[in-house]
Amino acid sequence: MAEPHHNNRAAAILPVAVLFLLSVGFYWKLVLTDQYVWFDHPDMCYIEIPRLEFQAREIHAWHFPLWDSSIWSGQPLIGQTQPGPLYPLNLLFYLLPLRNGYIRLNFLNWYWVVIRFLAALCCYLLCRDLGRSRAASIVAGCAFAFGGFIGTVAWLDVVNGAVWTPLILLYFFRAWRGERPLASAALCGFWLGIAWLCGHHEIPLMVSFTLLFAWIYCIFQHGRPDWTRLRLAAVTFLIAGLISALQVWSTYEFGRTSKR
Repeated sequence: MAEPHHNNRAAAILPVAVLFLLSVGFYWKLVLTDQYVWFDHPDMCYIEIPRLEFQAREIHAWHFPLWDSSIWSGQPLIGQTQPGPLYPLNLLFYLLPLRNGYIRLNFLNWYWVVIRFLAALCCYLLCRDLGRSRAASIVAGCAFAFGGFIGTVAWLDVVNGAVWTPLILLYFFRAWRGERPLASAALCGFWLGIAWLCGHHEIPLMVSFTLLFAWIYCIFQHGRPDWTRLRLAAVTFLIAGLISALQVWSTYEFGRTSKR
């Protein structure tokens, strides 16, 4: 009697394993050799990596990096936004062991690949939810993660904001179709809020506007406003606002009080 359950579990795990292996294979030079890095760029070496190093050392010293004293006379790290100090994946990354007080290069390369794997997995899940075959969904996930914007952008704070877009759309479409609408609307907002914690506002802002217009169309789809869908849209943006509030509000306050 347990065999169908095991078969279902294997069927669910296999595509995830395939996507992970494809991610490693596509970026094999980064993770299977020690000859290449993804951050051979002035912005990466002078801005991106030093931010990560500072936060990792602070976390390992059991300090949450609220203040960055290395820039001018000091700046609030959360207010700077771009370092993404509240982004869950960054926080997990900072817990990895350091080498002589510095992040290991192979860990940086693996982080790059893990981000693309997550992007591929999120797109795969969206396509499966839309009824596409496993093979087609894997191809779509690879195209999303290894090509176009995500495949070429080096800035972690920028690309992390785009990774969760398929999940945002997945739960939006579920709410639109009436599949557990309240939970789906809440999860749509949850992943949008996570995207806002990534460190860069550019992609989350565009996704937020896209989602807003999509909800407006959904609400007025039949001419007269659908008040149930309006409430679902309110839930989406309320959850997103609550999750992103600490980062967004700090960014707003820092921008308002900064002297230029």
